[in-house]
Amino acid sequence: MAEYLKLNQLKSDTTILMNEKSIPQTRPLVLNFHLVVALNITAEIAQHRVNQELIPELGTGLIACRPELMIDGEKITWQVPINLSLPKLGDLGQVGWAIVDAFSGELLTHLTQR
Repeated sequence: MAEYLKLNQLKSDTTILMNEKSIPQTRPLVLNFHLVVALNITAEIAQHRVNQELIPELGTGLIACRPELMIDGEKITWQVPINLSLPKLGDLGQVGWAIVDAFSGELLTHLTQR
C-alpha cells in the first residue's frame, strides 16, 4: 500500500514553493487546493543522492542540505540547497541548489548560482 502525503497533514516546517508567475496579482490571494500524491523519493533520499552523485563532481567543501518540496504545475521536485563549508571558516551559507525529481529521483539540474 502506498503512503500518501496530504497537505493538511504536513509538518509545520514543510515548505511549498510557488512560481511567482502562477500567483495572481489581485488581492486577496486565496489558495485552495487538495493534493494526494505518492512520492517515490523522500527528502532524505534526494539529499543523499545529491551528496553521492553531484557533490563529488563539484568539489570539496560543498554539502547538500535539507530539501524543500517544490510544486510547479504538474511537476513535483525536491529543491536541495547546496552549502559551502570550510574547516577554518565553518558554514559560509548557500551557494546554489540541485533539483531532484520526486518520482524518479533523477537529478534535473546541476549547481545553480544564486
